[in-house]
Amino acid sequence: PFHNELGKFRFLNELIKLISPKFAAQRTPPAVTAKIKTLLLEWSIGLPKQPKIKEAFEMLRRQGVITDKDMPKQEAASKKPQMACFEDENRSALLARLLRSKHPEDLEAANRLIKDMVRQDDAKLTKLT
Repeated sequence: PFHNELGKFRFLNELIKLISPKFAAQRTPPAVTAKIKTLLLEWSIGLPKQPKIKEAFEMLRRQGVITDKDMPKQEAASKKPQMACFEDENRSALLARLLRSKHPEDLEAANRLIKDMVRQDDAKLTKLT
C-alpha cells in the first residue's frame, strides 16, 4: 500500500534532502518546505507502523531543521491522522483496484479520484497555514 512507500528510506531521504541545509534547502520553496515538515509530523503520528518516518522526523528535530515553531500544527495533526489514515487506506485500495482494471470507465474514475485526493490535500494545507 501507499503507506509502505512513505516509510521507505529512499523516499524519506529525498524529502530530507529537500529541507536539509546540507542539501537543497536553499532551493526549495518555503511552501514546499512547510508542507514536507507538516506531512512528516502527521505521518509520524498517524502511521505508527512506519518507524522510519518517526526516526526521520526526530532526526530533523535534533538537527534543528524542524523546530518548535513548526510544532503548533501538532494539535491539528494529532486529531486528524486516524481518520485520514483510515480514509487514505480505503482510497488507496480503491485506486489500486481501479488502476488494475482494463475498463476505460474505471481508469476515468481513478483519474477523478486522484484529482479529488489532490484537491483535499491542498484544502488541508490551506487550513494548516
